[in-house]
Amino acid sequence: MKKRICLLFVFVFLVILSGCSPADLIPPDPREDMSNDPITQKWVVTEYSAKGETIVLEEENPVVNAMVASKLPKFTCEDGVNCVFEINEKEHSGTVSKEDDSYVITFDDTDKCFYGEINEDNELILKNDGSVKIVFRADTVENN
Repeated sequence: MKKRICLLFVFVFLVILSGCSPADLIPPDPREDMSNDPITQKWVVTEYSAKGETIVLEEENPVVNAMVASKLPKFTCEDGVNCVFEINEKEHSGTVSKEDDSYVITFDDTDKCFYGEINEDNELILKNDGSVKIVFRADTVENN
């Protein structure tokens, strides 16, 4: 009799569990829907501050800006999660996470990170724990 009751419980338990799929048991990844996040825009650096020095690019002087900008940091994040930060001709791959309206950018090759936000002027402002601050504006010019 005990064997039959145990088998009945096992059978009922299996029937109940068969209604659950693995997808039901795994919570959704909160980063999955970041592909349309504002951070996926194309960004152009407008200001760079480090070690007490600040470089500001002005729209009135595109020739000088092009020469200076080639030395300045670049940031891309096409899918809202994986990003590339380039500085001094070296690329650093990383990951973007978002909490409320703030971003945290961590890198695969270092323990340093950036904290960022997009302000009301559609500028991405990145800061680290040290003295670095980088301001990017959304690039609205389409390059053909």
